[in-house]
Amino acid sequence: MRALYEHVRQKHPAAAYYSIDFAGGAAATLNIGVYPEADVYYNGTYYSFDQYSGALVKAEAYAQMSTGERVRAMNYDIHVGKILGLPGQVMAFIASLVGSWLPITGFLIWRGRRTKKDPKHTVHETSQIHVYQTNIATAKQVEEVAVMLRQHKEVVSWTVEPHGPNHLLRVIGKPVPCQRMAAHLRARGFTCLEREQ
Repeated sequence: MRALYEHVRQKHPAAAYYSIDFAGGAAATLNIGVYPEADVYYNGTYYSFDQYSGALVKAEAYAQMSTGERVRAMNYDIHVGKILGLPGQVMAFIASLVGSWLPITGFLIWRGRRTKKDPKHTVHETSQIHVYQTNIATAKQVEEVAVMLRQHKEVVSWTVEPHGPNHLLRVIGKPVPCQRMAAHLRARGFTCLEREQ
């Protein structure tokens, strides 16, 4: 075995390291791998020797491999990022880090969609439409009141519509806060005409 190792070493004196695969059975061969770069496996040269006679059975170099065999030989080095050196390892690390977070972020997004209510659905369930009639003749004055209402968080939307000599103000908002706003509206000349759910 040592003689075979020395023989291979003389053929590849500049190799970074060698690997020896001992024969595992009666018909198995003794395999020696030669790797020109440390911790890189795809561009190695492999020798197979008869375990009894030491005769060379097979020699396979990366340069002699077919395209499919080269791609298969690169599988491990691509997987760990060594095919591109240190930049490849950094990219492989980032890709692995992102991949490890995907199940966590996916679960959080799924859980958020289950617990988050539809805003449109929420408006219909928790809001009331309050209709106020005013004796103020100009729409501009009604608009000034509407601008005041818009400053309240509970107001979802509002509209001003002509109604004969008067105007109608429709305010959509949460029920309890709108009861408080009614006092502000009455102070500005509005009277509550009706309330719709």
